[in-house]
Amino acid sequence: MKNLLKIILITSLLAGCAVTPNHVKSTTASYDDSTPAQYNNKNSGFLYLIKGKGAVLTQDGKKYYDELAGIYGDQIVPAIQPGDGCTTFKDQYGNDLWFITSQHFVYFQMMSRWHQDNRPRKTLIDKVIKGK
Repeated sequence: MKNLLKIILITSLLAGCAVTPNHVKSTTASYDDSTPAQYNNKNSGFLYLIKGKGAVLTQDGKKYYDELAGIYGDQIVPAIQPGDGCTTFKDQYGNDLWFITSQHFVYFQMMSRWHQDNRPRKTLIDKVIKGK
């Protein structure tokens, strides 16, 4: 009987720890004031993909990437810094934009999700092991 109660208690405690929050899903993209006139400004800083190479960002999209890299870059292995994977880019209209490599575009998306989920700037490992 004692073993049965222990099993029920442990199962109840473990089941309570399995609750995960619901993700908030945006229904629209955010507006980007730095978008050139030739593009829809409802783009969240991302203009288009270049297949197999990367993506094209607006000026504000690049600023957002840099901000996220400054916050979360050390949580990616190897760590990234603001500006990593980005180069200046002129589109067919002559607009000054930014090109971001495919890998760094994936990092950008990950860091954006972490930011939306309010992920801590430093991980538990940083706090406990590294003492940061």
